[in-house]
Amino acid sequence: MGGVGAGPGMMAGAGPGMVGAGPGMVGVGPGGMGTMPMGIQVSPALPPHLLQLEKFVLLTDEGPVAVRARFNGTVGYLKRQVANQLHISPRLALTVTASSSTIPLNDDAIISPYAEGQGAERLLLSAAPRPLSDFFPGSPSLPAFRQIRVRPLVRGVPQNFSAVVTGVSESTTIRDLQAQLTKQQTLLPTVTGKDPASLALYFSPVFITPDVLLGRKSKQVLKGVQTMGSCQLIDDDILYLATD
Repeated sequence: MGGVGAGPGMMAGAGPGMVGAGPGMVGVGPGGMGTMPMGIQVSPALPPHLLQLEKFVLLTDEGPVAVRARFNGTVGYLKRQVANQLHISPRLALTVTASSSTIPLNDDAIISPYAEGQGAERLLLSAAPRPLSDFFPGSPSLPAFRQIRVRPLVRGVPQNFSAVVTGVSESTTIRDLQAQLTKQQTLLPTVTGKDPASLALYFSPVFITPDVLLGRKSKQVLKGVQTMGSCQLIDDDILYLATD
């Protein structure tokens, strides 16, 4: 069993493990050649008022983790906050269970009784890689591709924040993304003064945890001419950004 961030060797489609955030358009150029990023937007993955939300402490097999969420939110909403705040890949299926039960809570269950200070009962959090068949084109469990997340690296270490990139599609190229990221000096200070082509973006549809992915990063760097579809990206996947 792995823990928060998942243990070494975790791959999509592997055995169970424990856990480890605007609308736009992408047009096609004249004659159908290439893509023109017309509505790609980059913003913080977390809201600015995050610390004003309620604190929820969830137990994993590697110890407790804390996330912030609305007091009257649902389990489904809490899972989205966990994924955003703990940088969890959408290729992991999250399960939330009350500590007094062995049956996972439904996504529409209200989480207020489990907020910090509301009672003694804790929530248990676990994750297991989703089957690879979930990501095949046409799969009913595959959500529409609308956004990705970009998590910066500093000297090879993933930072504790990420940016969400919306307005992308399967035809958006990595070069399009690099060009947009270099405009985000306030949100991503490490891109300041960088040539777009010098931004290294790492991703693997199989090695989905940072420790494993970045241990193989020389083989996982994306090329500017690749499209997001050819990279096998799915909605809300995480790319790792290096500028040094």
